[in-house]
Amino acid sequence: MSITRTMNMTSAARLWSRRRALLRGFTLIEVLVAITLLLALSGALSAMLFGLMERRDRVAIEASRQGAVDILFSEIDAALVGAFVDGPHGAGIRGDGTSLRILSRGVRVAPGNGLSDVIGLEFRFEESQRGIIARRLAPGASVPSAMEPAASEIARVRVRYLDERGWKSSFDSSAMGRLPAAIEVSIWFVDGAEEEPAPGGLLADEPDSSSDAAMDRADASAGADGDEEDAGLPPSRRRVMVVPDGPSIGQSIGVSESGGAL
Repeated sequence: MSITRTMNMTSAARLWSRRRALLRGFTLIEVLVAITLLLALSGALSAMLFGLMERRDRVAIEASRQGAVDILFSEIDAALVGAFVDGPHGAGIRGDGTSLRILSRGVRVAPGNGLSDVIGLEFRFEESQRGIIARRLAPGASVPSAMEPAASEIARVRVRYLDERGWKSSFDSSAMGRLPAAIEVSIWFVDGAEEEPAPGGLLADEPDSSSDAAMDRADASAGADGDEEDAGLPPSRRRVMVVPDGPSIGQSIGVSESGGAL
């Protein structure tokens, strides 16, 4: 009987020991280790989420900026169709290295004056605002349209005009008595140094026509009025737009039909 009592006491002791082990709380060291791990995990998760949000914001800004430049280029292309040398409202194409005004034949509702048979576009780069402002023109309107922001986060703009002497930094079709053969608009974004340029250093804006070689010769033979190509970063966006009613590019730079110099 004593043996049975001893065995019962031993079993009870074991059960109590197990129960105490199960009911035992965490030690201070275990709590500190758990808190440290939780803080490390939450910090890593916060950093990852912050990075994702920052990248999302950059993508949204970049998409908005690229879209604004695309719209500007399309507006310039459309305004060049029907551009004239001179008219009652001044030169059809007039501009310098950072601004451009184009007047062309067309019909647009002019505020306060009904229809206008001359339409146009004007834009300029505002360095202090790091942006481009623009407006559509309807000469003769009693209420002229105001300049509005067209693109932001722009570091630099360069406008050039292709003439018989090569690329010029300014042009006035009324004073010159003719239209330019083409207009080049180059735009540098504020963070252009951080972007990876597309093949050739541009974002697929160069014309893909047979006039590319002539454009290259125009760059090589630019006159004293032409801007030399930048030795630094290539433009973030660049487009060369041919003026439909202007002289052919070959004639402007003195190139024969076979491609040789005249």
